[in-house]
Amino acid sequence: MSIPARRLAGLAAFVMVSSMPALGLPSARAQNPQPRGVAEKLSSILKGFDENRTAEALEAADRFEREYADNPDALMQLAGLLAVHLQHERAAALYGRVNELRPHSPDILFNLGVALYHCRQLDKAAAALAESADLDERPADTHYSLAVIAAERDDHENAILELHHATERAPSRADYYALLGQEFFKVRYWQGAAGAYRHAAAIEPSEATHFLHLGDALLRFQDLKGAIDAFKHAERLDPQLPEINYLIGFGCETDSQLDQAREFYERQLALVPNHLASLLGAGTVALEQSRFQDGEKFLQAVLAHDSEHVQANYQLGLLWFKTKQYDRAIERFKRVLWLRPDHTQAEYYLYLALSRTHEDAAAEAALAEWKKLEALDRKVRSQEVAYEMARAAHWENAAVLPR
Repeated sequence: MSIPARRLAGLAAFVMVSSMPALGLPSARAQNPQPRGVAEKLSSILKGFDENRTAEALEAADRFEREYADNPDALMQLAGLLAVHLQHERAAALYGRVNELRPHSPDILFNLGVALYHCRQLDKAAAALAESADLDERPADTHYSLAVIAAERDDHENAILELHHATERAPSRADYYALLGQEFFKVRYWQGAAGAYRHAAAIEPSEATHFLHLGDALLRFQDLKGAIDAFKHAERLDPQLPEINYLIGFGCETDSQLDQAREFYERQLALVPNHLASLLGAGTVALEQSRFQDGEKFLQAVLAHDSEHVQANYQLGLLWFKTKQYDRAIERFKRVLWLRPDHTQAEYYLYLALSRTHEDAAAEAALAEWKKLEALDRKVRSQEVAYEMARAAHWENAAVLPR
């Protein structure tokens, strides 16, 4: 993830998976007249970089820096040139010198902060950017840059707050909303993530990844129809998106659209024959549709790659239970409980299978264990609901939802 350099021509920024456009031109504020020869010398340094004569270019930059050591405008231009050519440590040192010569300039502090960020000096970068924002809070990219640093520190509260400021000042920047969506994802606030990605998709309606992430957020928010529609829209924009067919299939399966789920799982498997999640999904759907032979084929294919796959073992036990192969089902449910002792459904079906085989004592023990797990599940679910409600209320009260 990179921070864009404001008012430096030609420097591109990248946020997570999204490529951002080059930002800004040099500041339009009045500058002192340049001494004779500055433009030519900078052009010579630039030509050296462009022709991969890096050592010569850096030597020329050293001479330029010594010659114009007290000229902030000349040094600012050199620093920008070095930053564009990824000489971030040199650029940071130059911006620091310019900041000494011309203190309390928001533009200089901003570019100093960007250079320090690329040097991975995050504390100093944040300090320079924060001072820039204090001096002039209007530029959106200052807040965005502070958000990037906060995100890298896992300081989600400040990242979201700074992105709120950034989107208020630049409401047409899809990349700002995309990063806001990612931050909401990290704190598991699905409604906020969906809102952010919906804004990004409205600004860049041809960008498939915005709809992909929107679908993911809506799926977690239990808006199944919205999630499926978003996934399908993403697939229409870019059929090559990895796992898009699986995601549509999973959404359809969750929404009990089993025929569609089967179709999309099979599409994914045609592209990636050993896609385990799609094999599991196809097996689960086949079991739901009583296509037991198909179901066993898919589930055994999962277990051939991962013999300890909990859900595949459970679904296979369920298949054998439904086909009245109770001894095999018992063996499989015991394996599930060995892998994950708190698997409530496996304990319940173990009890039922033991009852069918008249193993009464073992069935009673399984039933007692199931009741304990079921009570624990209810308590955990209640706590999770309360926690999710508190999380949503926190972010809503913080007034950071996209407008």
